[in-house]
Amino acid sequence: MSDGSVLVTGGTGSLGAALCARFRQDGHAVVAADRSGATSVPDGVHHAPLDVTDSASVEACLDAVEALGRLTTVVLAHGVMVPVPGREAAGEGMERTLEVNLAGAARVAALAADRMTSGSIVLLSSHASRFGRMPGAAVYSASKAGVEALARGLACEYAPRLRANAVGVGFVETPMRGAGRDARRAAGDLLAQVPLGRLATHDDVVEAVSFLASDRAAYITGTTLMVDGGVTAR
Repeated sequence: MSDGSVLVTGGTGSLGAALCARFRQDGHAVVAADRSGATSVPDGVHHAPLDVTDSASVEACLDAVEALGRLTTVVLAHGVMVPVPGREAAGEGMERTLEVNLAGAARVAALAADRMTSGSIVLLSSHASRFGRMPGAAVYSASKAGVEALARGLACEYAPRLRANAVGVGFVETPMRGAGRDARRAAGDLLAQVPLGRLATHDDVVEAVSFLASDRAAYITGTTLMVDGGVTAR
């Protein structure tokens, strides 16, 4: 990965912040972009407001990134997960999920690609794109399957100037999982699905994204790297 600026959408979330910190550690100018404030942005990382559903907001965010240097890497780590039961699939939750997760990713990727002379786009998907057993997640799963298809399309459309790949994120250990008997039971239910026997850490995902964004993956494009402990291998 050559020197340049890095945009991380969803950059103020726990995983987004970990991604920002890694790119900053590697010596890049980094912008964490999100609808949230800058309170959780790592030291040395810039913040820019971003609404992925609004092209004008995306363009303004890209201006802020380019003010720090040539844009070389875009990591699309934003997303929402709104439980949408099948009988409500035509409602507001469906529209919000698809507009943010899929259309938002496509919007940012396209507008960013127009400004990039070389580099990499990495989109965060989910292991849920490969199975249908998560209650109320049919629309979310479909949005992430669309993200993987988007990565393939971008890879072909912008080659050889840009590479585009996705990372399929599995069950991640987060503080939000809480403690107590119910939390332990829920964690046990998740672990029973994971051949490697543990939940993913932020570092597991960050390493995969860092690799795909770097010159170490110079001949890899249009693929999805599953970081799910083997869940989708079953």
